[in-house]
Amino acid sequence: RCEGAGMTGQPGWGAVVPGSVDTNHVSGLLKDPAAEVAAVWEQAGSSQAPSDIVAPFDDTLTEDKPRIMVTPQPPHSPASAMQLSPRTAAGTKTQRSSWVDRHVATQSELTYHSGQDPYRGLLRRIVSSTAFSVLSTSLIILNSVIMGIETEYGDDNAGWVTVEIIFLVFYSLELFVRLGAYGLKAASQDRWIYFDGVIVVISCLDVCIIEPLSGQADARTMALVLRTLRLMKLARVIRLLRFFRELWLLVSSFISAFKTLTWTFLLLIMVIYVFGIIFVRLLGKETHNVALQEFFGTLPGAMFTLFQIATLEGWPDITRMVWETDQWYMSFVIVGFLMVTTFSIMNTVLAVIVEHTLSEAIEQRADMIKKNQAQLHHIVEKLADVYNRSDTNNDGMLSKDEFVQGIMHPKTRKLLHGMELGDDFTCLDAEELGFLFDTIDVDDSHELTPQEFIKGLVQMRGSAKARGVFELRCDMSKATRKLQESLQEVQEQVQKQHADIVALDTQRREDFKAVTELLDGINAKLDRARMH
Repeated sequence: RCEGAGMTGQPGWGAVVPGSVDTNHVSGLLKDPAAEVAAVWEQAGSSQAPSDIVAPFDDTLTEDKPRIMVTPQPPHSPASAMQLSPRTAAGTKTQRSSWVDRHVATQSELTYHSGQDPYRGLLRRIVSSTAFSVLSTSLIILNSVIMGIETEYGDDNAGWVTVEIIFLVFYSLELFVRLGAYGLKAASQDRWIYFDGVIVVISCLDVCIIEPLSGQADARTMALVLRTLRLMKLARVIRLLRFFRELWLLVSSFISAFKTLTWTFLLLIMVIYVFGIIFVRLLGKETHNVALQEFFGTLPGAMFTLFQIATLEGWPDITRMVWETDQWYMSFVIVGFLMVTTFSIMNTVLAVIVEHTLSEAIEQRADMIKKNQAQLHHIVEKLADVYNRSDTNNDGMLSKDEFVQGIMHPKTRKLLHGMELGDDFTCLDAEELGFLFDTIDVDDSHELTPQEFIKGLVQMRGSAKARGVFELRCDMSKATRKLQESLQEVQEQVQKQHADIVALDTQRREDFKAVTELLDGINAKLDRARMH
């Protein structure tokens, strides 16, 4: 009921068919992230995808300037896409679809939480860069290798302490950079930050307290405590889980499966205990074979032997040894034990681990997509604010002058800083911004709709390669549109010429018919003249 919104002052509901990057819908900002999330939820067994959302819009404002803001969805909303409905003056466009759900609001309600500090934006780009991750991973691996070399060949000298101080300085700098990039409030929600802090504290204790005390004679009684504290430095290796997603996936899946595995292991212990009693009573106390008495003479010994058999370690030799005794029938009991443990319970353990690994992979994929969507959601909010600030004549459209002046405004540049548009974006001059306007203006209307503005700037995020691909795609879209227009003109000309040819052919036939009739009349008169 989009037509009713904005005219009656009552809220309406709008559903938009998902678009692509070549349409005017901002649903093409990404490669259909909502569909990707829906696919993940479908794999997870959920019947309702999180993309089934709808946005209300209300045009009851007193101002004519369009306001755009992201709002949560009501629980009763039907499954659909989202609606952007900026109200324009003097009969301009009143409804435009968008990728994210929006509600009309005043500009004072638009608030943002990042991109306000250029130094923090720089630190964020450093922390999120591939080079920083590679450097951190390489130093952690190098530190682990050096700890192994020190354990095997090292002795107490100042060289190892110097190396430890170097790594401590790096870990401290890394922690401070991460805190500066995300702030204390955001960093407090990251458990890895706490872990890094514990590692730095342990390293400081090792260098400043444990190392000086280890050389004192009075501290030898505390040698065990000091060695234990030093071994806590091995926790640095765990930091590798942050940089290797597949490794963290295995660890997290095992942790999530630990509860189920605990009951499985308890069942395995119960089975071994029951079979251990059977073997002690029927074999260990009845046989005269010294080796079998060692294997099955006591309950702990029998349980250990059965655990060895369950791991398929030397079970053929033990089975043949039992077969050669008077209790030969116990060989079949060993085979039955193998069927219950190795081929049933152990395979169940493997199946549980595989199941939780797949579930964890799906959850991590869904969390990553959700995080990307939230980030894009926030960026679109900022771009909507930029659009509102730049639209000085309140007509709901951006001209080239409004676009250039709006982007060059200091507040706008500060707002856009940290959106991964590149360090050079906020330094563009008026001529370069004009070229950017022409790139975003795919339909060559010399005006930008909210969809064109938001979609264009969002797709320019990322590296220079991504922006180059976006510009190339815009150029190809323009060339395709111009080619289609040329083909349309050619088709119209061909149709016109075809109509002219048809008209000429019709006229020729009529003239030929008239000439034929005239000749027939002349021939008839000549025939009558000859007869007379």
